Order: sequence, then C-alpha cells, then structure tokens
Amino acid sequence: MPDKGTASTWLVVTGSGAFALTTNTVSGTISSYAVSPVDGSLALSQPVAAAMRGEEAGSLFPSDMALSNNSRYLYVRNGANGTIRGFIVHAEGSLTPIAHAKACPRPRQELLPARTTNNRAAVKDCGFR
Repeated sequence: MPDKGTASTWLVVTGSGAFALTTNTVSGTISSYAVSPVDGSLALSQPVAAAMRGEEAGSLFPSDMALSNNSRYLYVRNGANGTIRGFIVHAEGSLTPIAHAKACPRPRQELLPARTTNNRAAVKDCGFR
C-alpha cells in the first residue's frame, strides 16, 4: 500500500487492531492505515499523520515507535538528534503532538564518582530528577 513516504522502517498496530502506523524515515513522516476487521487488509488513512522535520526542514529520521499499553499514546524516536516525540492517537487514527524530549547524552566516565554507577550529574543535565 503506497503512502508516498520513503524508507518505511517501523510499524506498530494499536491494541484494538483497528489502526497501523508506520515511520517513513527518509521522508520524515508517519503514515496511518485502517486495518480491516474482516480480513486484515490495509487502507491508507493519512499519508502524513505527522511530519517529523528539523529546523532546516530536513527529516529527523523517525525510526523506532512504541504505543502505550492502552494505545492512546505513541512515542517516536528521531534518529537525527535522538529526541523522542509523543502523540495522542485519536479514535480515527489521527495524531496530535503532545510532548518532546531532548536527547540525553551517555554519561561520560569522568563524571562518574568513584565506587558508584549512579551518575546524578548526567541525569540532572537531562532534565530528570
């Protein structure tokens, strides 16, 4: 089922089985599909349910996706900068952006205190408490 996106790399299906969402990594978009309850066939609902673009209008390379346990929220990892974007998944399969988290760098070894693996400085820098 063509959606005019480039490099579809990840697919999730809602818990109800009613919708499927796919990332189009090179295009920087997410497409949504209705899933037939009769035979499981797909029908394109929205070729661009969400656009994942950077400051210079280039793709953020959305790749990995995960749905919350109740399929109400979708979380997408952007490969270009390591950010995560959150969306509400509406009953008809459309998406509304609700959250954005910046990338958290890996803790540098020199920041780790002796005799501990807990790096509070790195965690604090990422906005987590």
